[in-house]
Parts: sequence; structure tokens; C-alpha cells
Amino acid sequence: MDSPPRLWSACALGGDLILDCQQYLIEFVVKIMGACKNKNVLTVVDTGSISHEMLGGKKGMVNFSTGVENLISKGKDGSLRVVSVAS
Repeated sequence: MDSPPRLWSACALGGDLILDCQQYLIEFVVKIMGACKNKNVLTVVDTGSISHEMLGGKKGMVNFSTGVENLISKGKDGSLRVVSVAS
């Protein structure tokens, strides 16, 4: 039996939610988007980072990488760092 998705919430870093759902990511995103009223809230990108704009116009960055352990932290430049173990 597959284990359920693991959730990490970085509330201290602005309420971001990181979901580790492995092979079920597409199914999860489809369900969430089906429940959203605004279908334009999702943008799929194929880069090592994404930028976003918070309430009040402040811009932020989320950087994705692989490493030896799963980790979510605030980078030296103020960005959110998300590190996952390579599969």
C-alpha cells in the first residue's frame, strides 16, 4: 500500500505549502484545480525556481534542488529553498 502524501507547511515563511506526493502529483493538482474558482492560479514551469508576487506587491522566489535529505528552509537571499532526495 502506498503511503499518503507528506505535507510540509512553512507558515513562518509566509504560509507556503509544499506537498510531497511523489507519483500522484498530477492527480492531486487536477483535484485542487477542479475545486478552485480561479483556474488561472496555476502555472507549470520547467525550471529550478519559480517567482511569485505576495500580497502587497512583494516579490518572492522558490528554488528547487535535489540533495541527500528533504529540506525546506529560507535561503541566504530570502528565497524559499526546497530540497528533495533524488529518486
